[in-house]
Amino acid sequence: GHCKNLKPEWESLAKGLQGVVTVAAIDVDSNKEAASKYGIRSLPTIKAISVSKGKVDFEEAYDGERKAKAMASFAMKQAGKAVDARLGIKSGSSGDKKAKKEAKAAKASQFYGSVDAVVDLSSSTFNKKVVSSGEPWMVEFYAPWCGHCKNLKPEWESLAKGLQGVVTVAAIDVDSNKEAASKYGIRSLPTIKAISVSKGKVDFEEAYDGERKAKAMASFAMKQAGKAVDARLGIKSGSSGDKKAKKEAKAAKASQFYGSVDAVVDLSSSTFNKKVVSSGEPWMVEFYAPWCGHCK
Repeated sequence: GHCKNLKPEWESLAKGLQGVVTVAAIDVDSNKEAASKYGIRSLPTIKAISVSKGKVDFEEAYDGERKAKAMASFAMKQAGKAVDARLGIKSGSSGDKKAKKEAKAAKASQFYGSVDAVVDLSSSTFNKKVVSSGEPWMVEFYAPWCGHCKNLKPEWESLAKGLQGVVTVAAIDVDSNKEAASKYGIRSLPTIKAISVSKGKVDFEEAYDGERKAKAMASFAMKQAGKAVDARLGIKSGSSGDKKAKKEAKAAKASQFYGSVDAVVDLSSSTFNKKVVSSGEPWMVEFYAPWCGHCK
């Protein structure tokens, strides 16, 4: 019963967090192995899980209000912890650990060529990769000859590694891509912008002018990603009220509890490790049973 009660809010959560934190569900009746491994004793059980390079960033159960807004807030907080762990920032610490520079310089023809986590953009790929992705991005507009860009480089690389799987970090050379530079009004270098689009609608596009350190930029990125989630959930910025998520118009297929909502990833014992543990990304996972009223 509880699983059935949760269903419309979980679907709304999945749509709101899409591209930021992956939302999934696993039927414990059909997947007893996973239920046993994660110590599931009541339904529904909600857990935030993230792994990077085979190391658990966090695994934490959620026991708060079962509303999309409250669960989204928890998910963003846990994703932030994962980012901090990857950046080597201790929980509760106000200090900032300086990111280590890459041992090898990037190839001259590709400024960030040695770091896969930084997505290389061009005028021709900008729309396809960023605008059409429906995900939050942090984009640096730079030039290879720019001294400030060179100084930012190690921090930007560290940021990309820390935010991987949460917010995509990218860079675009304005010398080679004047069209994109003109479109986004670039007048100084480097210029950093947070950009997110969902269903062709801009959730946010905001310039960053704070401290050029990985920790500070990560905090800004997570705040902006949170705004995108709020926009998708219909929550007005600065409002303490909570808009009730609309229920899905069509009921999910009986054979697949969340069959009508693509944003909810369907898991099984056999796919759990492959999809969640090996992803290196933050996840919100609901352990449910189709017969459970609270889950519905």
